[in-house]
Amino acid sequence: MTESIVILPARLEWAESFRLCVDSVASERKYFLMTEAPPLDKVREFLGKMSNLGHPHYFALKGSKVVGWCNVKRMEGIPRGHVGELSMGLDRQYRGQGLGKRLVMSALRECRLLDYHKIELTVFADNSRVIPVANQN
Repeated sequence: MTESIVILPARLEWAESFRLCVDSVASERKYFLMTEAPPLDKVREFLGKMSNLGHPHYFALKGSKVVGWCNVKRMEGIPRGHVGELSMGLDRQYRGQGLGKRLVMSALRECRLLDYHKIELTVFADNSRVIPVANQN
């Protein structure tokens, strides 16, 4: 199933599909504080800002459908300008196939090129999908 899924830099043309993916994950009420995706104009604004500021942002695409994403937003100002805040999500039916790892690795490769020194990920304490991975050495 994952063979037909490609990881590509986020583009504005996929904004509507990205919004649907975010909405799907948010509606689960398990991984985000938000329970629905922002309106499409706000999603477009976010994608434009991420691109204009050069923040790493990748989509997992099955055809032209966004099924997952990972982005890293550089923190602002001193002393946190070397720190990035990672955000990601995967549509439920595409989890457990290694796509999250592929997305994160793509974003981290770019972070190294952009001289990030630390990446932070905040998760809920009961997020059993991430906690075991984060505790690996």
